[in-house]
Order: sequence, then structure tokens, then C-alpha cells
Amino acid sequence: MEALCLLALTLGGIDSCQLAFVGNSRRFQIGQGGVPLRTVPAVEGVKSARDFYNYYDSSSHTGFEVANRSFVFLYRDLNQPDQLSMFWIHGFKGTAQGTGAVNGRISGIPNGTQIAQADDNSDEFDWTSTLDWSEARPTHGSPPASPYIAGRWWFVANTDGGAIDNLPMDTAWTLKVEAQFLEGINEWMYFFADGSSQELNSSLPLEITSFPPDPSVQNDTQPYPPPMTSATFCALAADARGDVLSYTFDWGDGSAPTTVNLLEGNLACADHLFCESGCGGKEPRNVTITAMSSVCNSTVSEIVATELANPPTPLPTPLPTPVPTPVPTPVPAVVTPAPGIVPTVPTLAPGSTSAPTLVPGSTNAPTLAPGSTNAPTLVPRSTDAPTLAPGSTRAPTLAPGSTDSPTLVPGSTSAPTLAPGSTNAPTLVPGSTNAPTLA
Repeated sequence: MEALCLLALTLGGIDSCQLAFVGNSRRFQIGQGGVPLRTVPAVEGVKSARDFYNYYDSSSHTGFEVANRSFVFLYRDLNQPDQLSMFWIHGFKGTAQGTGAVNGRISGIPNGTQIAQADDNSDEFDWTSTLDWSEARPTHGSPPASPYIAGRWWFVANTDGGAIDNLPMDTAWTLKVEAQFLEGINEWMYFFADGSSQELNSSLPLEITSFPPDPSVQNDTQPYPPPMTSATFCALAADARGDVLSYTFDWGDGSAPTTVNLLEGNLACADHLFCESGCGGKEPRNVTITAMSSVCNSTVSEIVATELANPPTPLPTPLPTPVPTPVPTPVPAVVTPAPGIVPTVPTLAPGSTSAPTLVPGSTNAPTLAPGSTNAPTLVPRSTDAPTLAPGSTRAPTLAPGSTDSPTLVPGSTSAPTLAPGSTNAPTLVPGSTNAPTLA
């Protein structure tokens, strides 16, 4: 949920019954534990921080106080000009507030900051040189030796707290506000200018961040809020007549405008949930605030947010298209038999270490038995298969024309050779380690 406080009218320099928008836009961010929560407006007025705190009878009287609540807010004095302050108030003036006790410390304080109001006095809210909780108490020092602010508050049926001012505008800084709620406080809130609040986690520090102005935005016009987000816009008008002013907030998204009627000098704020992109309104969409005085019959309008100020949406960087790695297609081995060879595949028995060779015209494949260590050779036209007896170390030879295959018995260490024209294959017995050769 986003909040922006954008317009202001000061009393000084304004003719009777003449409205005019002056001042400039301010955006601040609150977060906890390093996590941003939302962008917030400052409460705006034409009083100093001390006067707005309105301290008397041991209590603040801003009109925002609630029993058993501690709250923080930024405040702008538009007459100084644009003097920025931070308020931290605990409790409520009245019997609804019981006994309360709070320890607090503030760090990240920009140079030049001053203490505008100590509630009740500097013994409870002042500069300190340490952030150690056991020692972080007002010591009445000053920067740079004492760059922090400490609070030690105890109160009954009233408020305690303090305010700092002279925070620099349009510069980058982050205040860190930490609290120990010891008694009588059951909620910690950040207070918005429109009267709403952001609940805070009391176990985490509150971070308030100021941003430098955006050089791309002209005349303090802010970017149009994104779709489906809430934003708060504020305006303060004066016509030196003390009459009731009517503020109209035109959201530019096709929804009905919001009208706020307030006595002159009071900050007018309105919150709006912006509809989805393209749901209504004319492009470019604008947020326009109009202030009107019926007594003076005077009206003034100004665009405070526009789509023209929205930063362009960066185009995503295209990712490179992955190129698939080519998968090689397996090429099956093609065996081309020699001329005249019948493609019968010889079988090698287990343990064979040599391959039989078929000569041209062979019509059968020799089979080597297990353990064969040599290849049998068949001689031309051999008609029977020689048999090697156990222990033979020489291979039988079949004569040409032999039609049977030699058989090697177990233990043979030589292979028979098939001669040209052999039509049968020798068989190698187990243990043969060589392949028969066909002549």
C-alpha cells in the first residue's frame, strides 16, 4: 500500500480569496528489519514542530494520541519552508492511560538535526553517546561526540515522548528507531497523514528513509500508481478566510472521485485502490486534486501524478536459444563377402583367439571348438575330415575336394587348413585358441 503526500498551500503570500498550489512532493519509506513496508506521506501543517506537539500539562496534544499506543510520524512545517520533523509519542492524556514505561533509541540521525521537544524534559529525551541498552540514556551531550538520541520514559495518565526537527529535505538518510516497551504499551504504530496507521513489530527496529528527488520527474509530479495498489494523496489549502474548503480527488481510472470537506488549514487526504490496467479512464491517466472555496468562489486544480512520469518498463533480455548437440546416427557395419563366398558366418568357440579365413568358393563356415589354438586347413577336394588325436601339435590337411570337416580333439594346439574347393567346415573342440584357415 503506497502513500504520497503531494500538495500544499501556505498562508503567507496568498491574497484574500485566492487559492494557489505551492510546495513540492515528498516521498518517504518505512520498513522494519531491512524490509520495506510502504511509502508514506508526512503530516503537513503551518506550525513549527514544537507548536504542533502542543506540549502542556506534561503531555502532547497533537490530536493523534491513543491510550496504550506508541506511534511515530513525520511532520512538515510548510512555513519554514518544508521543515521536516519526526515525532515519537507514547500514551494518552487521561485516566484511560495507566502506568507506562518505554526505553528508546534513535540512530542514523543526519547532521544538523535538533531536538524540538522533550516530553517531559531532557532527562527523558536527549542526545547520548552509546547504543548499549544498559547505558543508552540521555547524557545531555551533542553531536558529533553524542550522535544518538535516547529516551527513558515513565508516565501515568499522560503522555511521554519527543520530537526532532531540522531533518534535511531532498537528501538520502535513514533513521533507525528502536524501542523496549516495558509497561503500559500494547501496540506500536506508524501514523499516516490520512489518519490511518501501519502496525509495527515491536521486536524490530523501524527504519524511516528519505530519498533525493527524481530528476526525471518535472514539477514534482509523481508516477501514476501501479494497478491494484493503494495510494494516499494529501493537499493543504488556505484562502485566509477561515472557511470550509472542498477537495476533490479525481483518480483518473474511471472510478468516482473522492470529495473531502475541511476547515481551512487542515490537511485533506484520501486513499484509493487503483484498478487494473486498462479498466477505465483516459490515457495517459492522471491523479488530479482540485481545491474550491465556495465563499471566495475560487477553484484551483493540479495534476499530482501521471502515467507520463512512469519510468519505461524495461524489455526483458531474450535468452539465447539453445542449440541441440547433434547425436551421431550409428552406421551399421556392412560386410561385403569376397567373390564366390557364401555368406555363412563361422562360429568361434569360447576361448578362440584367432579368426578363420574363408577362401574363394567356400560354402560353409568352420567352427572352432573351445580352446583351439590354431586354424585347421582343408586341402582341395578332401572327402573326409581328419581327426587330431589328443596331444597332437600339428594340423591335419585335407586334400582338394574333401567334403567333410576335420575335428580337433581336446588339447590340439594346431589348426587344420581347408584346401581350395572344400565344402564343409572343420570343427574346433573346446580349448582351441586359433582359427582354421580356408585355402
